[in-house]
Amino acid sequence: MKPAWVLTLLLVLVSSASADIAPEPLGGGASNSRRPKGSKTMVAMVHEIVRISVSKDTPSFHVTFRMKNTGTHTETIQVGFPSNYKDELLNFSASINGKLVSVEHEVDSRTYEGSLGEVTRSTYWHVWPMRFPPGEEVTVDVRYSSRTGPRYMASSFSRSNPWSAKEFARVAESVLPADEFATLQPRLSVKAFRYILRSGAGWHGPIGTCRVEVDLKDLMVGQPAQGFGDVPIGKFEFPTPDRAVWEVKNLEPSFNLHFAMLTDITVGEIEELQNRMYVQFPDNPDVADICARYERQFGRFAEAEEIERRLFTAWQDRIALWGPDASTMSTLQDSQKVWQMVSRASWRPGVKASWKPHDNQPSLSKLMLHQGTEELAPIVRGIAERLNDQAVSHGADTHSATLLRERHYPEAIAWCDQVEGFARNQRLALAITGLLACLACGVVVSRLLARRRSAITADSSDKDDVINLDAQE
Repeated sequence: MKPAWVLTLLLVLVSSASADIAPEPLGGGASNSRRPKGSKTMVAMVHEIVRISVSKDTPSFHVTFRMKNTGTHTETIQVGFPSNYKDELLNFSASINGKLVSVEHEVDSRTYEGSLGEVTRSTYWHVWPMRFPPGEEVTVDVRYSSRTGPRYMASSFSRSNPWSAKEFARVAESVLPADEFATLQPRLSVKAFRYILRSGAGWHGPIGTCRVEVDLKDLMVGQPAQGFGDVPIGKFEFPTPDRAVWEVKNLEPSFNLHFAMLTDITVGEIEELQNRMYVQFPDNPDVADICARYERQFGRFAEAEEIERRLFTAWQDRIALWGPDASTMSTLQDSQKVWQMVSRASWRPGVKASWKPHDNQPSLSKLMLHQGTEELAPIVRGIAERLNDQAVSHGADTHSATLLRERHYPEAIAWCDQVEGFARNQRLALAITGLLACLACGVVVSRLLARRRSAITADSSDKDDVINLDAQE
């Protein structure tokens, strides 16, 4: 089983907020939104680890903070852990250096002018006193779980993921029997949870190291995002298939982390369904595209390119955007999809394209290390030349034909030239390296043989000396 993450949300169930601890939360020393002005504490958050165990209804959290007083005087302050709603954090506990502490519940209400008049916002805090001796590290552990509640959302949490639950649902609906899709669709609802980093802005300096570990449990969990956009730094890595890690050093906590996940269908079920669709419809551009995007989620670019290579090979001699071959709507739509995928596959960094490639697409040099990329180049060239001929013959006055001739076709051909040139240079470099290795081996062998001959000559000379001595006696 492989972990996965989600882009576009269908039905989103937004959880309660989880957060960093904050200094003096009720006295204006901390805020969920920004670093407080004039913050005086010299206590720094040296390291924090946020461990999240996802589940369908109540994700659980275990957060460890290592704090250090960088000043010269002992600080005794109130420390707080926020939530947006009363009693939204379940089974909350806090400990200092392994010892449980008594936690009180407080509320901080602030009124400000909104677009519809005065608005009062309340933040509920779990608070406890702490003492920070100068130069010493103090470890704080908090544990809790949180409830989730339903909410509809039309946008996405992160645009950096090629694979999309919404796109997967669209493709599944187009190829699966109606009764099977009717059963599948409700299981593609998405839940969300978040972790507030901004409350940690009140400590001295940036967060030394912030590490988020998510126990996936065979669920589809999204890349960390802030609100509806990507986080400014860091992405999930997967040290094991069932664990995702996000780690950033010297973090200025100016944003919060949002996560999306599919909880009613497992990764294994998604993969099995996609594989079945691909076996049944290997030449369907939508099916091939969603499967290739899925492979790219995990950095399996060679597998994604193989899916695209098979699709492009199947469409190389029948793709049609202009002329009589494009007379049927289905052929035209599929051809448009194939050409869109060709354009994405042949994107070159530094070339201004009319579309945006995947954020996690590797650089061209990395792409060209795959054997499949070299095999893909002549197929891309054939498709581009076929469409260019159609545009010249049948669509000279259309905007799309002009765009293809002036931008897309040159981009694709330039990519093919670059891939093939890079491959030739690689083969030449390998040949030269092999030749040099052979020469080096030859030199080593020659030296060994010379030493052997010298040893034999010396041994023969010694024997002659012994014979001469015997003769003299």
